[in-house]
Amino acid sequence: MNSLRRPASSLWALGAVLLLLSGCGMSKLVTKESGLGQELVYRSLERAVNELDVTSYGEGKITVELYTQTGDSLQEFAKEYVVARLKERGLHIVSNESEADDILEVFISVLGINEDGTLLGLPALPVSMYGLSTPELALYKSTRNEGQAEIQVYTFDARTGAFIRKTGTLSGSAFLTKHRLFLFINFTKTNLYQ
Repeated sequence: MNSLRRPASSLWALGAVLLLLSGCGMSKLVTKESGLGQELVYRSLERAVNELDVTSYGEGKITVELYTQTGDSLQEFAKEYVVARLKERGLHIVSNESEADDILEVFISVLGINEDGTLLGLPALPVSMYGLSTPELALYKSTRNEGQAEIQVYTFDARTGAFIRKTGTLSGSAFLTKHRLFLFINFTKTNLYQ
């Protein structure tokens, strides 16, 4: 009778252990982009917009149109940010094109994050169908996240549509690099807060 209880209790114990371990590798993505990713994109855009020389626009009224390759909510954010920064720097921005003297067409050709890394050691390897993996054993590991933004601004006469000028490519970047040595020595390099 004792021999029958032992396998049943072993199965329960094994089931409990597998249930606990099955959640070890789970992660939850709360936003489309991580907080770090959002900050890298924001700082990159901020630095690109800061490159724009606003002294050549004088006192006239300006309307802003902004274009990105993605056309998503990031485009709305980027436009509002660019307009706010230009207002802060003294430009008279109007929303109605019929009131404007000039139209600024802002083209954001690059706005995103690049990630790359290096690992000298053993990567984490999956070992079962339950989603378990071996731990990573890094003698040296480096992970670099870099936000990049590139913009060009074209200026047109609002009444005639005639081309006035364009800027060169204005770029901004921000990075955060994490390093790990000998499994547990960690340090970070970044230019986010400069």
